[in-house]
Amino acid sequence: MTFTELTRAIAENNGITQAKAITKDVFATITQRIAQGDQVRITDFGTFQTAFTAERKLNDAMGGGVKPAHNRVKLKPATALKRAVN
Repeated sequence: MTFTELTRAIAENNGITQAKAITKDVFATITQRIAQGDQVRITDFGTFQTAFTAERKLNDAMGGGVKPAHNRVKLKPATALKRAVN
């Protein structure tokens, strides 16, 4: 599903015309809070958070080198989401 398809579905399901702006704002807010190091918990969907990944040496067979330390985004799915998928 693309962003356009998502906003179209939201608009149709809720009878609103500003779904694109609202959806952009939701994602911008989630991104901002995660970037600040906060957890974002969405009921029945999951929890977004950052996790620190330490620097590590890459396999010499794959060209070697070092992958620098960085933060990454994790999503821990809620039980309701897991059940819906399975």
